[in-house]
Amino acid sequence: MDLKRRFRIALIAYAVLAALILATNIDAPVIRFHGRAVNVQLIALAVVGLFAVKTILHWKSEQIRAEDRAKRETHGESEIKRERV
Repeated sequence: MDLKRRFRIALIAYAVLAALILATNIDAPVIRFHGRAVNVQLIALAVVGLFAVKTILHWKSEQIRAEDRAKRETHGESEIKRERV
């Protein structure tokens, strides 16, 4: 499975998880955190959001690595080192 398809599937899965969190925790309990009331639903959404951000960053880093590999194959190693300096 190619990287773009896996990325799309992961983001769809995160969106489904977020929708399920919003749909099932209508009367979610509230906890105290540093003196403030925080809804458990918001904590769960934040965790899913962090995983989505991690997935996006990983996808972008893989794109950059693929571009570097392509440059290495076409131009050679010495030209790529000069570009980075």
